[in-house]
Amino acid sequence: MDLSDARRQVEEINALQLQPKYTNAIEITTPALFNRLEKAVVGSNSNGTLPVKKCLSFEIKCRELDIDELSGLVLEIEFPLDYPSRSMCHIKAIHNGNVNGDASAKITTYLESFLGCESLELIIDWLLGKKNTRL
Repeated sequence: MDLSDARRQVEEINALQLQPKYTNAIEITTPALFNRLEKAVVGSNSNGTLPVKKCLSFEIKCRELDIDELSGLVLEIEFPLDYPSRSMCHIKAIHNGNVNGDASAKITTYLESFLGCESLELIIDWLLGKKNTRL
């Protein structure tokens, strides 16, 4: 994994978690990897690589975002090793315990035009814009 991608992944998640409305909504499902990436990027330059085999994964729980219309929705998100520089995050939308492939595809389609950009705030903005529709 490129160290600059690791830095951007850690910074993106940390930036959201520092905002009170997102603190409880984001649950990192690969905490050991996240801690390792955090330690690796602190005080280092953006050059180099890290030997990483697993992708950083986490969930966004919409019920914690006070989006009543989407309270049963959980987004499982995975950052590929080359995210955000050369790939998009992978998203699986789960509504009331069932995978919602249509919602996953809609979010992925929306994000395609933002390749190379951090995606978490884009995803949340998209959800807020769609909260009154059936995903």
